[in-house]
Amino acid sequence: MLQIYALVTWVKVIRAQGEFAEAVDFRFDVYSDFFAVGRFFKMDQIPANRAMNFYDEAFELNDLLGEYLGAVSFSILLVCLQTLLKMDFHPRMGLGEQ
Repeated sequence: MLQIYALVTWVKVIRAQGEFAEAVDFRFDVYSDFFAVGRFFKMDQIPANRAMNFYDEAFELNDLLGEYLGAVSFSILLVCLQTLLKMDFHPRMGLGEQ
């Protein structure tokens, strides 16, 4: 089940990366006037909203990647534990059951 969950999460990551790639601009012109004297931090609404949507998509992609890495890490830990449990050590090494 854990591997299926990781696979579904990976598909979500791939889709989110495709949406993120469409939202990438090289520059967001968020300020309405670069040569303003008094209110030089006044923003245009449309480019500012596009920039904020870009940041929201980046945070969403980061959360999805964290979820995927957590699932895969736990799955690898379980595989290692299962491998150790299935190993039959030699009795003379003092590690095996008698």
